[in-house]
Amino acid sequence: MASTGGTEKLKKMKDLLESRETPGDKQVGAIDLEKVTRRLQAREKTSAADSALFVPKKRKLLGDAPRKLDFSKPMVELSGTLKSVYSSSRSFFSGVASFLSQTPFAANLASMLECAGYSMSIETFLVLSSLLVVCASLFVFVLMLALSVLFADAFLAAIAVLAAIFSIVFFSVVPFIYLSLRANSRAKAIDRVLPFALMQIATQVRAGVSFHRALESVANADYGILSQEFKRLTSDLQQGLSTDDALTRLYNRTKSLPLRKALLQIIRSFKTGGNLSQIINEIAQDVSFETQMSIRDFTEKLNFINVIFIMVTVVAPVSATVLSAILQIPLFSSGLPSYFIYLAFGGITAAMIAVLYVTKQIEPAAW
Repeated sequence: MASTGGTEKLKKMKDLLESRETPGDKQVGAIDLEKVTRRLQAREKTSAADSALFVPKKRKLLGDAPRKLDFSKPMVELSGTLKSVYSSSRSFFSGVASFLSQTPFAANLASMLECAGYSMSIETFLVLSSLLVVCASLFVFVLMLALSVLFADAFLAAIAVLAAIFSIVFFSVVPFIYLSLRANSRAKAIDRVLPFALMQIATQVRAGVSFHRALESVANADYGILSQEFKRLTSDLQQGLSTDDALTRLYNRTKSLPLRKALLQIIRSFKTGGNLSQIINEIAQDVSFETQMSIRDFTEKLNFINVIFIMVTVVAPVSATVLSAILQIPLFSSGLPSYFIYLAFGGITAAMIAVLYVTKQIEPAAW
């Protein structure tokens, strides 16, 4: 679309110049027209190149292409009881791990492991997940049988297999959800201190300190996870990677959107030769402004969250108590099993924890 618009502009300019030419100035006008045309074409190419200066290189992920998994790696990376359990039934756990690798949740597993801060291989994570799935399903099956004996209820024994199957499905997803939550938690920790780190870099660069020295100062400062990531960044630079490649690696292993935007602008400034300190300072101000807006939005959501929390913590327990008391009257029924009350209040407790957890997840980074 951009090239078509540029071509149309060139045609209109050419027609305008030709219409204004006199016969005596025709040769001079043609020469001037060629100069203007070449200059505009060069500017158009430069603009198109600037718009695509940096496109982060996507890593090859597990779901991007067929990849043969090597399940000998967990034998080296695991230790202790886990290693002995895996070695005793290696073929079985490898089969479960291969099944987990085919699920949609494993599509970006390599990237998620990096964003979560884990250095283990994909195979090791899948094997650990398979161990969790098998152990959890066996525990649920045995627990349901034990409860059926304890309460003398054959129904619990009948649904033991169904509960074990449900636990397999549930615990197959849990490891991947945990990775995503950990990556988001690390991103929030980075967002919380990112404006201060960027201001420190901008101040030092403005004072004449080199960009690499400024990165080392942030790596040695007390910025938590951000300092850890900058230590990896400076380590990559010391090992001989170019600045663009090292910053691209950091871009690929973080889920912090403000940090990604900052890295994007820094790499572009290196390629275009802009004022680095001014650009970094403007990025820091933008991040601070976005944080303030997120805090304002969060305070508006708290009113609705308070209503839900009151419904769960006050209305639901009272309703469950009244309903259980009414249903115990012989006029209505012969009574309810005792575990019904336990399940009702267990569900209410789980709902309370869920509301608190969701509130914690949506709160802004600088809260």
